[in-house]
Amino acid sequence: MNENKEKTAGNLANSVVEGYDYSVAVRMSGRAGAYSPTGGKGNAFEVMYSDKKNLSNLLKPDTTTTLTNSSTARQVDLVTKKGNRIIERIQCKDTPSAKGTMDTIKRVQNGQYRTTQLVGTSESAAAFNAKAPSQGVTKVMKDSGISTKDTTRVSNKFNGVQSSMRQNRRQNSEELSEEEWLRWNQS
Repeated sequence: MNENKEKTAGNLANSVVEGYDYSVAVRMSGRAGAYSPTGGKGNAFEVMYSDKKNLSNLLKPDTTTTLTNSSTARQVDLVTKKGNRIIERIQCKDTPSAKGTMDTIKRVQNGQYRTTQLVGTSESAAAFNAKAPSQGVTKVMKDSGISTKDTTRVSNKFNGVQSSMRQNRRQNSEELSEEEWLRWNQS
């Protein structure tokens, strides 16, 4: 009996994650880079961090964090407002590679994020904060607590890479009757 409860709980948890991933993917559409493998995970991170901020904002009346209107923002990805007043500008970074880290460091050195809080995935923040001091950068990147593994998973789902089922559907579509093919594609 306990084994069935654990299996049911595991299935429920998986369904919740799948549902959340889908909601993030839907909100990613229309943002610059969302359809590329590298840009998609950054977009996923922006949406996921906005959600995380808004959960903490529940205890702060009239405070919300939203994606900027520009889908090609170069300096500010998210803004937090209390009423109509902007109280926080956030640049989200999901760039844990050595090249991505150095690119962010160069942008900081050039003053691009002077008035903006840098927030990164756990891996991006660790890489940036380890390398920045040796490059003369004192700005610190805040760790969001969100992993690049999660943003990559959502991005892959958004871009249709995640599901081997889709591949199987394409491979098997020639072998199915028209009626079976239609039913298969509706599931």
